[in-house]
Amino acid sequence: CIYPSNRHYKWYGGLGIKFLLSKDEIRLLWNRYRAGDMGAPALVRINLEAHYSLSNCRFVDTDKEVLRRKPKTSNDVLSLLTKDT
Repeated sequence: CIYPSNRHYKWYGGLGIKFLLSKDEIRLLWNRYRAGDMGAPALVRINLEAHYSLSNCRFVDTDKEVLRRKPKTSNDVLSLLTKDT
């Protein structure tokens, strides 16, 4: 996100995270990770402190990705622990 008025800016643009992928690179990643076979594919960074780039991105199913994110509150921790897998 490059717009300071966006509510997500502080976690992306505000941290200097840039989106460096071309449409062709997104297609390449889509095919590499078989995102079309996923229930709810999402493009994520492997290293959460680095840019969105070909070498740092992959597609994951969002149902599985929620287990990887950092919990922000105790309710988030509780929801991760009680989530059906």
